[in-house]
Amino acid sequence: MSTTSAVARATNHLSSAVFVSLVDGREKFALVSKIFTELFDPFYGSQPAVLKDIEERRERKTEILTHEGRDVGCISYRRDLTNALADEGITECLEVTLISLFDPERDMGSGYRSLLLERIDAAAKIAQAHGICYRVPKKLSECIQYFEHRNYKSKELRSMGEPQECILYKTLQKRRRIEEDEEKVTRPPPSVQSSKASQSNKAAIHLAPGSHQLTLKKPYINPIRSGAKSIEGRINSGAPSKFKVGDKLRFFYPQNESDDVTCTISKIERYDGFREMLEATDYKKCIPEARSLDEAFNVYQRIPGYMDRARQNGVLALYLVKQ
Repeated sequence: MSTTSAVARATNHLSSAVFVSLVDGREKFALVSKIFTELFDPFYGSQPAVLKDIEERRERKTEILTHEGRDVGCISYRRDLTNALADEGITECLEVTLISLFDPERDMGSGYRSLLLERIDAAAKIAQAHGICYRVPKKLSECIQYFEHRNYKSKELRSMGEPQECILYKTLQKRRRIEEDEEKVTRPPPSVQSSKASQSNKAAIHLAPGSHQLTLKKPYINPIRSGAKSIEGRINSGAPSKFKVGDKLRFFYPQNESDDVTCTISKIERYDGFREMLEATDYKKCIPEARSLDEAFNVYQRIPGYMDRARQNGVLALYLVKQ
């Protein structure tokens, strides 16, 4: 089997993995407590205050990675950015409390650890952190090596003259607040624009009263065109929050604007979150390729920032009738 085929199979294998917040599964706290205790108690002693904070979800946010009905790992990190990397000139840092598989012997090399780190990266971007850090005992050498392999730096922290801990960290570029890519109007590159006049005319057509346009990932263009996808889920903010029933809505793929489809919005429904939307509608009309509601929900869950923005603003189900 080729390397490309192997990677494709691995990616497909993990496509149904989802993260569940501890608030949605309090019974899972026992798993988190067990792995935290096993990892850190031998080096730091019992830490009931940290565990209580994790359980009550005060200063820390905890998420469980589940796959095919099994809990496989978790992440926990401080909600507020800290100055834990002040020595490195970084004062806005996402400070991680725990990243771990529940059964390392079974799941090492499965790709789950990569998903845990990707989730941490996404959380840092949402928080607009300038760095990520994770303090671990120096004796956890395998853990340290893994993070170094993933472009983290390690620095020994000395206690009473002897290095007992390492801080694993990486810096991130400073970012402006992340905007939702799908809500940006993307214009063609200059090389395909015939003139400034044609640009103006095109923009005027796109922004005509009662007409809107959104970018969309390429795999979803044809399902809208065929009618298999007749509901589009969006955050209830920005441009979509101003849409009205009867408006025209054009979806296009930025790398190929001619690959587009225009619809009429026949109905708009508002929900507290994407799961509520999927439960109230037919999830296959939102995500046609999904094999279950959980798999459909995971598509939205994987978009950085979507879950937090959904909690803040709610979501919209835009019912579409193709032109």
